[in-house]
Amino acid sequence: MQQNSVQTQDASKKNKSFQLAEAGQDRASWKLRESDSTWNIVAGTGTLINYNNDYVYTDVAGGSYKIKISSGPSIGKVTVISKGMAKGSTAVRAIKGIYSKASSVTGAMLVAGGVTFKPNLDVEWGPIVGYNSMTSPSNTYPRKYCAGQIQGRCTVSGACNGALPAGNWVNYDYAAFQNLGNAPTIDLTNYRNLAKSSCVPLLSGVAPNPGPGGCNSGYYNGAADIPNGYDFRCSTCVIFIEGATSLNNNSFIDVGALCATGDVDFKAKNVNYVSTIPATAQLEYQYAGGGYGSSAVAYWNTTFAPGYPHYTINGCGMHGFLYCGGNISTAAGNGQMCGAVYIAGTISINTFTVYYDSVVGNNIALQGATVTRASWDEILTSW
Repeated sequence: MQQNSVQTQDASKKNKSFQLAEAGQDRASWKLRESDSTWNIVAGTGTLINYNNDYVYTDVAGGSYKIKISSGPSIGKVTVISKGMAKGSTAVRAIKGIYSKASSVTGAMLVAGGVTFKPNLDVEWGPIVGYNSMTSPSNTYPRKYCAGQIQGRCTVSGACNGALPAGNWVNYDYAAFQNLGNAPTIDLTNYRNLAKSSCVPLLSGVAPNPGPGGCNSGYYNGAADIPNGYDFRCSTCVIFIEGATSLNNNSFIDVGALCATGDVDFKAKNVNYVSTIPATAQLEYQYAGGGYGSSAVAYWNTTFAPGYPHYTINGCGMHGFLYCGGNISTAAGNGQMCGAVYIAGTISINTFTVYYDSVVGNNIALQGATVTRASWDEILTSW
């Protein structure tokens, strides 16, 4: 009878530990749904205080639990490991859940249409994500995620998909024919409202809406251009153009976002901008060489590693989030920017460089995206 009683108590404590682990999953799920910025921080390989296995929760009677939220196992996914331990027990039960968010894949450059790699299209420090297809990339960096084929890499689904699902980025710089879901939906209504409440120096083109306090706003109901010599720096301001825009030579803007619903012509280059290299940038330079192209590892070690975590972008034309509702296709833009780019159409621009800023990328406003738990398993782990 005593043995049965002990076994019953042990079983009860194990069940309670599992319930506590489930409570941790519930709390993590609530946290991930809290806001777009919360999700983007974690999906961008950041961490959250009290959700990094660094806090013991005791709000559920009968024991305690801990939570660790991290990015992966693939782009656009988040892993939650929750651990429960019943009061009076040292036995730990843990659950690993994989969460995804509809229409949420982050990267330095996101392209809903196709990506045509011209000789001098260069993306640094963050992945390229394409929801259609890509032509032959000229560089073995950054990582390239594509819903369709990548010419010069893989054109047959199932035969040569690349690094995923094994995560073999040492021998591949791409993942072709991937299930990326739908392209993210940018919250343009939010950006329009932010532009209307911003004070922005006058652009060339149609007249802007009136701004707060009698200034010109950042909202233009028609095509407008960033003129030569334009220099505007306001990290909380938004410029929204209902139509096409051109960022011209000798101009520089440092804004929360520049949104144009039409085509974008990017030729801006003006200042020497001291940027911060993202903590995860080296993940884009894992390809060790062989088969095609040169070693991305060597490129990282000689170009960016010596000055990490800072790098001066000579002739930078923009810092912030660039939204293009049309195409970017100028043949000789020769522009450079730091931030993140979303292109609703296609990109085929030559001489254009994007340096990824993870802070900018993690704060892109999305709409209509929901967090769901795609799978879960019980795992063995320590407290």
